[in-house]
Formats: sequence, C-alpha cells, structure tokens
Amino acid sequence: MDDLGVNPGDNVIIESTKETCSLKALPLREEISESKREQIKQHPSRYPDPVEELELDRITGTDIDIPSIYIDAERREKLDLDMQATVKAETRYSDASDDSEDDGESVLTSGVCQPVKVSRNSVSSYLRSLNDNTVTVVIGLLGTVALFRQYLSFSQMIAAVGVGVLLVVLSITYRVRKTAID
Repeated sequence: MDDLGVNPGDNVIIESTKETCSLKALPLREEISESKREQIKQHPSRYPDPVEELELDRITGTDIDIPSIYIDAERREKLDLDMQATVKAETRYSDASDDSEDDGESVLTSGVCQPVKVSRNSVSSYLRSLNDNTVTVVIGLLGTVALFRQYLSFSQMIAAVGVGVLLVVLSITYRVRKTAID
C-alpha cells in the first residue's frame, strides 16, 4: 500500500494474465500476518521464494523485493489464479508408463507465486484527493463569487455554488463509504 501510495479502503486494480478486478486495499491484521509467517515456517515447500520460483533474478540481474499480497479465494478464482501455472510447474503425464514429456500437461504446484500487477485505481485516488481538498475548494468558490459578484451573472453564481454543493455531496459520499469499510 505504501509503494502505491494508497490508504486503507482505497480501491486498487489487480490484473492477472487473464482477468482484472477492483478491490479495496486493506492492511493485514497482525494476527493474520503472524499466522501466515507460521504457515510458511511449517510448510516452506508450499510457499517458495517468489524470486527463485519466477526466476526474476535471472531476468533483472539484481536483488528484487516482491511484496506479498493476500487475495481471498473468491477473487483468486475471478482472476483465474487457481488454474495458472507457475514457472516451475510439475508435469503430469497422461500415461504413467510413458517417459516422454511431450504429452504431459503443466499443473499448478501451489497457489502462491503467481504474479499479478497491482495499481492504484485512479478514480478512487481522485475521490480521496477531492475529499481532502473539498473545504478549500468550496471556500475558494464561495470567495470568488463574493469577491467578483458584480462581474458575474446570476447563472454563473448559481453554477459556482452548484459546483460547491456537488463537491460537498461527493465528499460526504466518500466519507460514508470510507466509514463503512473501517
């Protein structure tokens, strides 16, 4: 979340190689993080190092820090992550007595190390920014109307006040949604 500049409750876009979805970014609670660390410690073969698994050090030639994210099972299915093969997938053969690898199919060895692209949802970021600046913008609009009242037509003054009211409504909507998430 820090790398992307998003706050808890902001939307992010997650893209797999086949699908895209929008999710709310939420920090993991400490007990979930601790549980995940314990699972990794107990079953290291189920949670391989992503840099090694995806052979990223070979591609970049540098040390890479890949942040782990948690995606619930429903979203993993929507992103088609449950069926994607990793770089080092096992090969299952259709005929056990045949040693040929040509007729084998790749199957997923684990549900981890599947790369996804995570980016900020620009609409969510814009609404957060708008919310943060609503008071300043509305005061500026009202101040402009008051200061230049003699130079503005009645319809221009109504339009400026209408924009201010719209900004306040959007800000309230954003805050209500954010409060519901928290």
